[in-house]
Amino acid sequence: MDKVYLYPEAIDFRKQMNGLSALVSSYYNEAIDKQLFIFFNKGKNKLKCLYWHNNGMALLYKRLEQGRFKIPADLSELELNQFYWLLLGYDVSKMAHLSSPKYSIYYWIKGLFYGG
Repeated sequence: MDKVYLYPEAIDFRKQMNGLSALVSSYYNEAIDKQLFIFFNKGKNKLKCLYWHNNGMALLYKRLEQGRFKIPADLSELELNQFYWLLLGYDVSKMAHLSSPKYSIYYWIKGLFYGG
């Protein structure tokens, strides 16, 4: 998958593949090829994901038993790891990548243990 898009409004969860693909084509003006599109219900405790899988469209549906999906209102795209965190129920806005280690600190710590 190249991109993960969040649909900006709550949808009617009776919509299935054809209805969701119509929303995608009218809002994003893109074909569903290497993208994944996420839709939420009004209560944000359910999500549907529409994506292309090998030779046809696929629909993933997830319902949280407790709580709600936590997504900032201004977020329109996710990275794949953020999508995974979202499915696990994490607050995507609070999840961040760790910064790269500073090599000078790494060599200083290495020197403490190995006498270098």
